[in-house]
Amino acid sequence: MNLHLDGIALRAGSRTLIDGLTHDIGAGEMWCIAGPNGAGKTTLIDVLAGLSKPARSTTGAATNSPACAC
Repeated sequence: MNLHLDGIALRAGSRTLIDGLTHDIGAGEMWCIAGPNGAGKTTLIDVLAGLSKPARSTTGAATNSPACAC
């Protein structure tokens, strides 16, 4: 299963956490999401898992993944 992110934006109130994230994650790849407190790590994981919606996504956050619902 591959994950395709296209133009993802995440916001917390008026604060932009991520803007325009485009990336492909292939099946079997492992990634680390690192950053300081409040950077948006958990928010990004929630969007990837389909638990919340991004502030913006140009094509729906993912292909063949729970995050398709974005």
